[in-house]
Amino acid sequence: MDRSFRSQTNTYHSSALGNLLRSCSSIIIALTLAFLPAAQAANQADLSGSQAGDGDMKVRHAINRLSFGPRPGDIDRVRSMGVQAFINEQLDPASIAEAESVKQVESTSETAKESNEDLLRIFRAVQSERNSISARRARQEDAPKPPAPGGKAQAGQSALAGQSALAGALSQTQDPMTAPAQAVPVPKEHPMIDYFDRARRQFLLAKLTRDIESPRQLDALMIEFWFNHFNVFTEKEFDGILIGSYENDAIRPHALGKFKDLVRATCFHPAMLWYLDNSQNKASGSVNENYARELMELHTLGVDGGYSQKDVIELARVLTGLTIATYMRTGGLAQVHGLQKIGRQGAYFDIRQHDMGTKTLLGHTIVGSGAGEIDEALEILTRHPSTVHHICYQLAQYFLNDQPPASLVDRLAARFVSSDGEIKAVLRELFASDEFWQPQYNNSKFKTPLRYAVSTLRAVDAHVQKADRIGGFLTQQGQRVYGCLTPDGYKNTKDLWLDPDALLHRIEFAMTVGSGKVNGIDMKPPDYQQLEQTIGLSTFTPNTIAVVDKAPKNLRAAAVLGCPEFMRY
Repeated sequence: MDRSFRSQTNTYHSSALGNLLRSCSSIIIALTLAFLPAAQAANQADLSGSQAGDGDMKVRHAINRLSFGPRPGDIDRVRSMGVQAFINEQLDPASIAEAESVKQVESTSETAKESNEDLLRIFRAVQSERNSISARRARQEDAPKPPAPGGKAQAGQSALAGQSALAGALSQTQDPMTAPAQAVPVPKEHPMIDYFDRARRQFLLAKLTRDIESPRQLDALMIEFWFNHFNVFTEKEFDGILIGSYENDAIRPHALGKFKDLVRATCFHPAMLWYLDNSQNKASGSVNENYARELMELHTLGVDGGYSQKDVIELARVLTGLTIATYMRTGGLAQVHGLQKIGRQGAYFDIRQHDMGTKTLLGHTIVGSGAGEIDEALEILTRHPSTVHHICYQLAQYFLNDQPPASLVDRLAARFVSSDGEIKAVLRELFASDEFWQPQYNNSKFKTPLRYAVSTLRAVDAHVQKADRIGGFLTQQGQRVYGCLTPDGYKNTKDLWLDPDALLHRIEFAMTVGSGKVNGIDMKPPDYQQLEQTIGLSTFTPNTIAVVDKAPKNLRAAAVLGCPEFMRY
């Protein structure tokens, strides 16, 4: 791409940003929308001529790729310790003292004290209370109503109806960053609903606190990566109460470990078995292929991994009988008798519902033997060459570029095989590669909404107290935390996230954070000079720096946080 065109593109974005900082008129919205075609066509700015030296560029590149973005002091710290020492440190998260804020929020989690079986029982109670509310509402609606004086509705309403009215009154169009905190009251006679709602707020707060404040940043990035790879959806009934356990017990312990252990942990977690319907996969009747298909297409081999529909059916047969506690008895969660517990997270194997016939998976014969067949099948899948390439391509795409070079993916695949699928070893190979440090990949990735929000709050040294406003912004941007409906999870490529509406809302987000007033966030109005030191403004183009310098002093921080360079990493 011609360098002058890149410069013109950046000038246009900077102009739109500068105008937006001075006005909120419809003209500015039009300018912001008009930026999109140029941004989609342009490559990233060439930073090889940056004012900063090669050493500082490597420092910033390492921080941007191995973390959600720098916090104040990070550049100086990594410069002092050395880039390689920083990489080694991040690859060994247990060696890094966790932030007190993270430990505090994790210690307050109520669901962490419960087994997954008990959480399923709790959600059954939640469902019962919801049914009771619905029944009460239906009775109230069906009851005869006295005529209202003057044609107006009666003022007296039940507490339940008031709750419904308040919930409906919460505007979806309010700015999620500045709207005053409001809580929909829950009737005191429904404690399980209150517990469930509180648990979901705790899940969100814990996730965002770790991403924003934990010094174990590579670990946080890998948890985000793997959660999307093995996605489950919080709104699918039981998964709403199991999300925290799924992330903490199935994903986190294996984020930098062996890939096969990660696949096994997700396979034997009730959140996955419920989300992809394997809890209903029984030998009696037709088998349910949902989980088997996604296990091959998304989790291991990839869509072009060389498997057939027959392989999907054979894998589904292997998985028959792998279930969770809620399907043990028709009455719900009765005690478990004569069933084999698989792993520690609440998965069970019901041999009475297992297909004991011989299966042929990807050319391998699996003799019917019971639960052991599942581990045998997972071993076949996780060692398959298609799986190795699929995972290494996705890691290179996540850390390097939306279209990573094939030569690098091949080297990562070789390391995957030689290390028996150790994720840490593959990442070490990636971070040591020549490609990782090539200038054309510097700032070549476009931030997802989550990465943009987290990097913004890290840059201003924010501390999360309530996460609902940040969660609202992410929902508005199309990346609700734990809210991806489809099993492929949220993507991390630019084409999915760069659009006119998103650009406008990101700039609004930058202006809100730049003001220092975000509900639920403990922060001071960011100082422009401090931001310059935190994120390395010397890498920005002259056009962006000119816009920032011309902005009113109280808007300069917002100009930095909303500029095109900061939306990349």
